[in-house]
Amino acid sequence: MNSALNRWQARPPHVGRIAHAAPAGGILQRESTLNIDDLTPGEAKALVRQLLPLIEDAKAAPADAIGADLPERAVLVTTAHRGVFFGYLQRFDAEKKVARLRAARNCLYWPEENKGFLGLASMGPQKGSRVGPAADIDLQDVTCVATCTDEAVRLWESQPWK
Repeated sequence: MNSALNRWQARPPHVGRIAHAAPAGGILQRESTLNIDDLTPGEAKALVRQLLPLIEDAKAAPADAIGADLPERAVLVTTAHRGVFFGYLQRFDAEKKVARLRAARNCLYWPEENKGFLGLASMGPQKGSRVGPAADIDLQDVTCVATCTDEAVRLWESQPWK
């Protein structure tokens, strides 16, 4: 195994760079490099034994680690059901495709001047937009979360629609 470790350490830095510290005396060493194509079956098994604790640690992470509270930010969210919503993102679970918005508003219509739904995030609702009242909501089947510009937030908050 020492010859395999020496081969990995001699590789260029872009080949299989490992940034995690491994147990002392193991195949992996901090900042070592490796090419999995050079592994013998025994070396591959030893490598897997070293990686298993890292995998188990990742599995043991708290269930809400992905959907944890976030620093609130103004966003435009779209859903698979063609919903378009402005609001303040509080939680987001990318795996479950669920977002929690505070003071969310549903945009029912926007004019051609918005140049598509992302125009709502960059410009805000233009004259002729139709937007519903605000409510705190959880959205399912999220397809896009776009950060809104300061100008867009100003227009969303000024409620220029009828």
